[in-house]
Amino acid sequence: YTSPSERLNYMITAMLGEEKLQSVFRKAKTDDIEYRNCDISMVVGHKKYTPEKEGTAATIVFTLTAESSEMIYCYFPSDYPREVSMRCNGEALGTFFGNETFAFKQIGSFEPGTEISVSVALEKEDLYLATNEPFFYYLDEEKFTAAMEELSLSQFVIEEYTEDTFTGTIHVAEDQQLICTSIPYDEGWIVTVDGAEVETKELMESVMGFYVTPGEHTLDIRYRPDCVKYGLILCGIGLTAFAGIWIGEAAYRHHKNRKKEETV
Repeated sequence: YTSPSERLNYMITAMLGEEKLQSVFRKAKTDDIEYRNCDISMVVGHKKYTPEKEGTAATIVFTLTAESSEMIYCYFPSDYPREVSMRCNGEALGTFFGNETFAFKQIGSFEPGTEISVSVALEKEDLYLATNEPFFYYLDEEKFTAAMEELSLSQFVIEEYTEDTFTGTIHVAEDQQLICTSIPYDEGWIVTVDGAEVETKELMESVMGFYVTPGEHTLDIRYRPDCVKYGLILCGIGLTAFAGIWIGEAAYRHHKNRKKEETV
């Protein structure tokens, strides 16, 4: 999916086991788009925006009218990210595309009927935005809350944790036996249910999941990648070798001291 909102809607629908799409996020209508100092061209499924006057920032201004007081988010899909700065009604929103900012971005909530102006400024490089894609979305908090409450019926209650270990209990409902985590899938994760290891799976090409039978269970999730195993093995070999050397040297000194005593 190009948009995180679309992907999240399908993820929540799948996790709930519903056939009808759960539109937790819905598209927000853009009333107008103004281009300031922008030269526009097409490049492989993208619109390319370039400053007309060199040395002067090019700006794209999106105008929306709030349909409700729900939170508004934005996301600009692009295969060629170039950092830009953003403002909403004159207030700075930080950057987009740079470092960790290429993500679903919160714009804010507004009274219905409020005009919202979101500007994107190209200060250094050209900007590429995917064509035929919406950029703004509303979060339906009622649908979101209802979905999270239903999913929490099989919630993992974490009782102890470290940087690489989570231990606790889980109640699994009859129709919620595939447990989906927010942990990025990696073969190094080991999951045990009631002391028995279970097979992990990669869900939605991103996160780790596993099956658990209905009922109450203890759950233990630990990160033990091969590098840790090999490290422990090498450490054990090193300690064994060190102990062998120490014992050998001690035996040698003892033997040498005995020879001295016998000579005397």
